[in-house]
Amino acid sequence: MEMSVLEAVRTLNCDLLLELLPDSSQQPRMSLELMRSVFFVAVDSLIKTSASGIQGARIVYLLRNLGAHINRQNEEGDTPLMYYLKAGKPESNIVEAFLRCNADFYLGNKQGEFPLEFVTTSFHIPYSVREVFMRYIPGIWEAVSRDDAMSVRRLINEWCRVDVQKNGKTLLQLALEKGTENIIRVVSGIRPSMEFAHSVLAGDTQMVRRMLRLKLKININFRNLGDRGKTPIFYALVLGNTEMVQTLLDRASRVDITIKGDDEIDIPLFFSALEHKPSICPSLL
Repeated sequence: MEMSVLEAVRTLNCDLLLELLPDSSQQPRMSLELMRSVFFVAVDSLIKTSASGIQGARIVYLLRNLGAHINRQNEEGDTPLMYYLKAGKPESNIVEAFLRCNADFYLGNKQGEFPLEFVTTSFHIPYSVREVFMRYIPGIWEAVSRDDAMSVRRLINEWCRVDVQKNGKTLLQLALEKGTENIIRVVSGIRPSMEFAHSVLAGDTQMVRRMLRLKLKININFRNLGDRGKTPIFYALVLGNTEMVQTLLDRASRVDITIKGDDEIDIPLFFSALEHKPSICPSLL
């Protein structure tokens, strides 16, 4: 089984990976050995295949959802994010997926390099990647530890996950220690909607259906304010996931909303989808 899972990761075949690791109430869905190493396998493939931003990002979301260790360090002390950044010309959508999934951009390697510094000082890093990093500073953990309610809300509105842990402590425990009511309320209340949104980004239709069946307190129209106010159904359309789109429509996902255009003008979701590049499958519109 593990060899098949690794082959699915090497080929960046998310659909096959989901078939091999079906949704179950029993966790984890991967062995501890796989959880520790699989992100580096995925990054090797992202580098070699020059995967497109959308599909490349999907493997990051999916592995994080499956419990893979996003901040695991290799022999040189590089995390998967640092390893990806150092390898060549990184893709902004893939980098953003890492940052939304709590990749630590302050964690240094054996040479004392860390992702945030590397991005700001390396000439080969595209401007779009630097711009993405700036949007995610200071990181959700640091924002809570500083009692920075404005940054916490901003990062959550960028769909930055809140199920992060450090040194055996959860983000909610950190918020409770700080004792700030606004931050505690936001961090404790948003998790079901955040995990739902990330399941959509990962294209995990079975997980989305299970979460909806459990009747968790989910905002099915949870807007990503860092990406023009897009909702989960827009990302399902971009992925070309027919089953996901139908599931969201069956659960009254709104299609009568607007999304910010290039000039900050409100555009109906349908027209925004028509203009999307690469093109969305016409049969879904």
